[in-house]
Amino acid sequence: NHIVIADYRKLLYFDPEGQFLHETKVEIPPTEGDFSPTEILPTKDNEYLIFLTFPEKHLLAKINNEGKQDFFFDPGEDGVKKSQFFRTWRALFSTDSCFYLSYPYCDTIYSISSDLSKITPSYYIDYTPKKLPDIPIEPTDDVISWKKKLSHLGDYLKTASFGIRDKFLYIGIT
Repeated sequence: NHIVIADYRKLLYFDPEGQFLHETKVEIPPTEGDFSPTEILPTKDNEYLIFLTFPEKHLLAKINNEGKQDFFFDPGEDGVKKSQFFRTWRALFSTDSCFYLSYPYCDTIYSISSDLSKITPSYYIDYTPKKLPDIPIEPTDDVISWKKKLSHLGDYLKTASFGIRDKFLYIGIT
């Protein structure tokens, strides 16, 4: 038994009493951008499912104890951009049978098989008429441009948190 904390480009391991054990560096390919893990969940295969902050392409990574990673779930350019507008405190959720993913301003909750090999849409949330429209973000936009384009995000609904069990689905909408 140990505790794992996802930090910028590394995993930190502690024993149950909080004593530092070791760290594993996570090498990031340039194609994935300069991200940091936001959430981390252990899998049954002694690996970790990680939701990424500010990714270039993929929103999820699977990392083993040695730091080897596989990136997956590409929601498309618009999905990646929307996931960067707002940090949710809970994008991942686990049950005994699978994992679930719901990232900011997405209208779908996805299920992820326990072996992380399959992702499928499970629930759709109709935010109409408060759904976030496509916002044209250009690679040349600076912080001031982003601020102007995103100044009305409060006018739209988003999933802030969610929870799933066998007999209920909880969705926190803000």
